[in-house]
Amino acid sequence: MKAREFYSFVNAPNLHMCIHVELSTITSLSFTKIRNLTGSCRGAPLKITQNKALRSIEFDPAFMRNAPVATVVVRGNRNLLKSEIEKLKQNFPWYAIDLQEPGECGVPFPIKSFNDMKGCTSAYGVLSVRGTKKVRRSPSVKISMKGCISIENTELTDVDFLDDITSFTLDEDLCNHGMWVSLFSVCMLIQCVSYL
Repeated sequence: MKAREFYSFVNAPNLHMCIHVELSTITSLSFTKIRNLTGSCRGAPLKITQNKALRSIEFDPAFMRNAPVATVVVRGNRNLLKSEIEKLKQNFPWYAIDLQEPGECGVPFPIKSFNDMKGCTSAYGVLSVRGTKKVRRSPSVKISMKGCISIENTELTDVDFLDDITSFTLDEDLCNHGMWVSLFSVCMLIQCVSYL
C-alpha cells in the first residue's frame, strides 16, 4: 500500500478499525487527524511495530491526552528517535500506550543469528525458528525480550541460543496458543502454524 492510500484510510477524526503498521520501510508517520480510535481486534487498535527505518511519529495532542486504556503499541522500531519516544511518553497517559525504550529492535524473522540484533538494547516480536539446524549465537549480544518464542519444524539438537536472552516477557497478543492436529503431525507450541 502506498503512503497516499494509507493516509486516505486513517485521516479521519473518528475511526473504528485496527491499524497495524509493521515491518515497513516508512521513516515517519502522521496520525494528526485522528481524534478517536476504537477497534474490535485483539489488543490495541493501533500497533506500530518492527519498522526498522521509522524515526518519528506524530499524533493529535487531544488524542494523546484522551486516549483510553491500551490504545497504542509502539515497539521494536530500531531507529525511533529518543526525543520522539520521550514526547510520546510525556503526552500519552501511561495506561494508554505500550511504549518501547530507545534502542529496542524488532526480532528478525525468521531468526538465523543473534548477530542480527547487535547494537540493540532489547528486542520485541516473535522469535521464530523454522526449518533450520542451527541458530548462531553471538558472543556480544545479550538481550532482554518481550514477545513470543516459536520453534517448529527444525532439526535443532540444542537451544543454547536461548541463553542469549537475559530476560523474557511474554506478550500474549503476539502468540497464538493452541493445539493443531493434522493427519501427519501434532503440534503443541507457544505459537503453532499448521497447514491442514
